[in-house]
Amino acid sequence: MSTGCQIESNGQQRVFIEILDNGCGFKPQNNHHNGRGLKHLQRRAQMIGGDLTLTSTHQGTQLHLSMPV
Repeated sequence: MSTGCQIESNGQQRVFIEILDNGCGFKPQNNHHNGRGLKHLQRRAQMIGGDLTLTSTHQGTQLHLSMPV
């Protein structure tokens, strides 16, 4: 896990949180369970002007949340 602050080219400050694991990964687009967890996380990030990305491979999963200060 890492956290930090970055300044974009337009001068806007953003904070970020990045969470990594070294598991077997999964394909979020193939996750057909009844839950809406990932969609809700992305929607909530957008509501505060943030960006949430999730990448997953056979080497693990990475979640990155960036939002304005």
